[in-house]
Amino acid sequence: MKKVLYIFMAALLLAGCDKIEDAGNGYVIYSGASGEWVETQEGVSDHSQRVFVEKYTGTHCTNCPKADEAIEQLHKTYGDKLIAVSVYDSSNYATPYPNNLDLRTADGNVWSKYFGIRSIGYPNCLLNRNKNGEGNYEIINPTSGMGNKIDAILAQQTPVAMGVQLTGIEGSQVMADVFVEFLQDVNEPLSLTLLVMEDGLVSEQMLPMDSEIESDPNYVHDHVLRDVVTDPWGDAMN
Repeated sequence: MKKVLYIFMAALLLAGCDKIEDAGNGYVIYSGASGEWVETQEGVSDHSQRVFVEKYTGTHCTNCPKADEAIEQLHKTYGDKLIAVSVYDSSNYATPYPNNLDLRTADGNVWSKYFGIRSIGYPNCLLNRNKNGEGNYEIINPTSGMGNKIDAILAQQTPVAMGVQLTGIEGSQVMADVFVEFLQDVNEPLSLTLLVMEDGLVSEQMLPMDSEIESDPNYVHDHVLRDVVTDPWGDAMN
């Protein structure tokens, strides 16, 4: 199983995100979830805008495998411009099958409650935690097609460039430096959120009703939220 470390920066709107596999060199450094800010004149080499697909899903959700397929196709189209996370909350839909991995997290439950996902159903997702014209978070069903919305986000310039670099592993402790460069003036409070996600987790999953079997005991779950290292709403940036 492959563990992948991702980060994203959140304000009222998502400013930018990066994953550890895309790390570069020479950035302003924030060292660790409980580390300290170090200010330098270095910049971040990658100024790409990215889309953070925050998908809420469940092992007993019949349409969630179709959402997984849709996001996998988006990954093929957009490559590393798209970063997805699968969030399992404490609803009945996310309850694990007996003797299977429990993919639920307390942090994911905090987000799911706040965004009102349970009252809407699964699967559903947010793109960069964007809001609609009425000021409410825009909840999107990933099986309904998201290409136009993703294109619109990628056409924008992110006000903040980000990067992350693995600096060491000691037992179960992972150390990383997070790099931030402001590309525009930002007047609203920002926070930095560090996520640990994992690919290749095998756990039984209910399948769509048109499937020949009810569930797949060998279903592979990718980009699963395992922990939010920082506060669920991020650590305030200086």
